[in-house]
Amino acid sequence: MKRLSGWDSVLLYSETPNVHMHTIKVAVVEIDPDRRDFGVHSFRQVIGARLNKLEPFTYQLVDIP
Repeated sequence: MKRLSGWDSVLLYSETPNVHMHTIKVAVVEIDPDRRDFGVHSFRQVIGARLNKLEPFTYQLVDIP
């Protein structure tokens, strides 16, 4: 188990239904024109299979009384 940093706690607990504290990320992916078989579905499969290898995406929030 790992504690949230002070800044992570501020962002988490200051978020309300009307005030969102998260950010959006955008990626532009250029696909080789010779790879026409690689589409959105294939991209989602590749990314989905690799997310568990990035440690922060495996964290779960646990409230401690």
